[in-house]
Amino acid sequence: MNFSEFLVAMRRRWRVIAIITAATMAVAWITTPGPVNRKAERKYEALQSLVTISANPKAGQWDRWTYEATHGPVPRQVAADNGAIVVPAPDGETTSRGGKQTAAMLVGDVQVKIAVAPNANIGLLSLVVTSSKRDVAAAIANSLATTLIVTLQSGEDRLYDQTLKDLQSKETDYSKQITRWSDQRIRCTQGDVACIREANTQLSTNKTLFRQNHGDLLRKLHEGKKRVDLRANQTDPKGLPTAYVHAAAVVSTSKIPKSAKTRIAGGFLLGLLLGALASFVISRFDSAVYGIPATEAAARLPVIAEIPHVTTTRRRRFEVLTQLSPLSGVADAYRGLRTSIGLMWIANESEQGQNEPRTLLVASPGPNEGKSTSSANLAAAYAEIGKKVIVVDLDFRRQRLHRFLGATAEPYLENRGSLAAPIIDLDTVLQNTSIPGVQFIGSSSPDSTPAEAAVAGRAAIIAAREIADIVIIDTPPLLLTND
Repeated sequence: MNFSEFLVAMRRRWRVIAIITAATMAVAWITTPGPVNRKAERKYEALQSLVTISANPKAGQWDRWTYEATHGPVPRQVAADNGAIVVPAPDGETTSRGGKQTAAMLVGDVQVKIAVAPNANIGLLSLVVTSSKRDVAAAIANSLATTLIVTLQSGEDRLYDQTLKDLQSKETDYSKQITRWSDQRIRCTQGDVACIREANTQLSTNKTLFRQNHGDLLRKLHEGKKRVDLRANQTDPKGLPTAYVHAAAVVSTSKIPKSAKTRIAGGFLLGLLLGALASFVISRFDSAVYGIPATEAAARLPVIAEIPHVTTTRRRRFEVLTQLSPLSGVADAYRGLRTSIGLMWIANESEQGQNEPRTLLVASPGPNEGKSTSSANLAAAYAEIGKKVIVVDLDFRRQRLHRFLGATAEPYLENRGSLAAPIIDLDTVLQNTSIPGVQFIGSSSPDSTPAEAAVAGRAAIIAAREIADIVIIDTPPLLLTND
């Protein structure tokens, strides 16, 4: 099945698509969670802020503090202190956005989100911890503030100790160099001006470096260890960080859309997809024949006309459109059928020995397939070109053809002779109709036997051929009857 055939199948099965789409939209609307049924939980935000002690922190300090608060040993230590584990931040929020850094933890089955954002303009580092439990949010926020300050202070202490160690090491090295070059000057012989000059130069240089390094060492010892340039803004009377906690908006933990419009739109798209799939499956396993090429391939006969399907009201279902609407597409289709029959007959004139057909039999496998409609319209099409037409109704079980022609079911067709030598009174059963040029012979009575009806019908056809240009026969369904 190519794409064009798939589109034709969808168009043919549009009712299936419409029903499935409507059903999925209805289900989506009915199952929209209400305010009470939504799986939701309240979130709490613990707010803690760290402010700088000095007026002008060093360049880059804010970014370093923000990063250390959410990466590395600080969040791991906070997690260890609170019985939590560090997990990837939800929704991929692991990168900075405008200086903001995020992290996430899991305390048991409680999700904790951490957001750290610097504001260099007012000298503030904001810590926001979100959790579904109030005490967990407060504990993580306070622990994060304390751990960050302690970690930064520990870093400052290590830097101070390393600086002292480096200065003391340099002082020792310079002392050794002074002693070396002093001994070298003593060893120089009198008159060795070059040796004495080099020793004096090296000795002077190392003494200068020693004095400078010793001065730096004394200043560093005098300054002592520096306090980290941050302190908690919200503290208790003992100076311990105390975060401010407030209830955030109620949020849903469900990923299912809660908006009725969104769900209905999703149901519409899903219904179209399922309907298209159902149309494809039905078309693949459908044994019915659709279209002219498929009909000709199945019947191994040419299609000489295609009559459009017409949907009418119950009151107008017995109208003959070829007579009442001569300019309609249905009327043109039956005229095309009349012309095709004539051309086919001319092509086989040598075999038939006649110039035009005298008898047309309209048949189909089952009931309600348009036999009576086609018989009446085809009769009107022949009558409008001046042909004298007699229409014979042979379906004595379901007598409907007379209603198309404005005639009556009675008088019934009756054999006044025997089965071997049937005799009918054509003048008695022949009726005029509402279509000029068309006459009608009704079928046998409904209580007739199939044999009687068949013999009487055959005799009526033979008699009608003698006085009409063309006889059109409306037959019963071929697969349901044996007459």
